[in-house]
Amino acid sequence: MLPFKVVVFFALYFAASQLHAQQAPFHAAETLGMLNAGQLQEVSGIIASTKKPGFYFVHNDSGDAARIYLINGKAEQVATYQLENCEVRDCEDIARYSYRGTNYLVLGDIGDNRGKRKDIHLYLFPEPTFEEGTSSYIIPDSVIRKVHLRYPDKPRDAEAFFVDPLDGSLYLISKRDFKSQIYQASLFSSAPVDSLLLKEVGKLDNNFMTAADISSDGRFIAIKNLVNVYFWERGENETVAQCLRRVPRRLDYTIEPQGEAICFDLSGTALLTVSERALGLSAPLYYYKKY
Repeated sequence: MLPFKVVVFFALYFAASQLHAQQAPFHAAETLGMLNAGQLQEVSGIIASTKKPGFYFVHNDSGDAARIYLINGKAEQVATYQLENCEVRDCEDIARYSYRGTNYLVLGDIGDNRGKRKDIHLYLFPEPTFEEGTSSYIIPDSVIRKVHLRYPDKPRDAEAFFVDPLDGSLYLISKRDFKSQIYQASLFSSAPVDSLLLKEVGKLDNNFMTAADISSDGRFIAIKNLVNVYFWERGENETVAQCLRRVPRRLDYTIEPQGEAICFDLSGTALLTVSERALGLSAPLYYYKKY
């Protein structure tokens, strides 16, 4: 019998082949470097740093502590950031949002393989700094905001989300539904709260989504599963939910061993992906430049 992940791979491949989508306007992948750091075995999220252009924050999924890592443009680990007094179960994605002049990172403890978690959690904190010669940092509890999320009906597994830079809304995409569900919540608002009920705002025509991001200007959206990267260009005055109802274009994607992380660069003119290190192998940091 084929392993479950292999079965899923082929199911996704043939399902995706039925989607009549044009190719997204990106060049083929360029390898920037190989992710070899011993601490980074199961990278599941990546986001560009605003304070250190050309560098990226990444994190592992289940099995790691509450921490993120900074890598450079060659995929070399340069720093570790521990979130003080935080416990996580399964961090699956990371996002960024600028609020009142401060750039925040949003770490999503949203994984739920068995669909049993009553609440899932987000950790919001100002983007940390990096200084040459210092590789270990503590993000103090005093600057971390923990937000509890709950689905409107039942628990679900999810590995992908982003925050709309235009209005601070969180968009979370489920993984294991026949058609991935899209959920929304007002994460950044004039009166922030620490417990939010997600609202279903749409569905995608595919499933098993493992990562998502939106460009810094809110114009472009990318969502991926293990075999495809889907790309949308958002129209003027169009909401995210309206945008995602349209048929996406597909990236000329180089399939990774277990690709669960994607982000735009700061300019929104390139996409980057990186994989878990399946079987202990190195994982390339891929760079896709927009035409």
